[in-house]
Amino acid sequence: MFAVFGLLALLASFVFFILAIISLFRKTGKAKIQFSLTGILFAVFITAVALSPTTEENSSKENVANDANETLIKDTAVKTASKGLEKQEDKELEEKKRAEEEARKIKKEKKEAEAEEKKRAKEEAKKIAEERKKAEAEEKKRAEEEARKIAEEKKKAEENAKLIAQQEKQKNPDWNTKEVDAIENGNLLLAIDMLRVIGDMPEGDFIDSELVFKRPWNYYGTTITFSGWVDVVEDYPPGSDSHDVGVLAGIGIQTYDGTIVSFFSMVPSGNIKVGDEVSITAYPIGRTEVDNTLGGKFTHLIAVTNNLSQ
Repeated sequence: MFAVFGLLALLASFVFFILAIISLFRKTGKAKIQFSLTGILFAVFITAVALSPTTEENSSKENVANDANETLIKDTAVKTASKGLEKQEDKELEEKKRAEEEARKIKKEKKEAEAEEKKRAKEEAKKIAEERKKAEAEEKKRAEEEARKIAEEKKKAEENAKLIAQQEKQKNPDWNTKEVDAIENGNLLLAIDMLRVIGDMPEGDFIDSELVFKRPWNYYGTTITFSGWVDVVEDYPPGSDSHDVGVLAGIGIQTYDGTIVSFFSMVPSGNIKVGDEVSITAYPIGRTEVDNTLGGKFTHLIAVTNNLSQ
């Protein structure tokens, strides 16, 4: 810097020196002042030269300055690079953080979705299990109901078959032909059961009552119509032994040929009175001896009926 200033001072002193010579020839009166300025400027030049550093110093200073500049540039570059690297690292860190956050979010959503799916699958499995259990229970109940129904139908069929067999047996009882006494042979109950099954009394045959009296076992299970006059008629009250077994009335007649026939009736006597002439259809079941009020015994033919409206 001093060297430049000294060079300018030197140039200016040359200018003023030339002007001073010109003024001296022209006698303008300014030559003295101009010579003075030339001297001052030359002195300034000398001073500047003295103060100016040498070339080595300049080089050293320039080298120092260059080194400083290079260092500064390097530091600046390093700082800039460091800042850029820091920014890049911050950006990468931010990206990494964002990626981790996104991955964590996706993982969380996936976990929640899996949990929801697991919960839904569990609920669905529970629902299916409950429906299967309900269906199995209903099927079991239906099967049990069907089995019970089949068992009831089977039981009912067996009972019906048994009843039918029993009714068939009752329709065709195994009459006791060995014991003729109707009170002892059990044919009374057989006849009552048979009539309960049959219901309506079939139409009777007209057979000589004396023949029936003589061999009643030949006519068991055969409906015979007996005609004659009523000697005895009485009804049995509820609760009596006769009423309990199904005999509601007792009627005795003497047939036209003199045979005494006693009827065990399963229906009340109605309007029948002693002395009435009647025809009664019944099943003979044997004979029995009856005490006479006048003494002695009479043998009666015993028959069972459920119809006195003939």
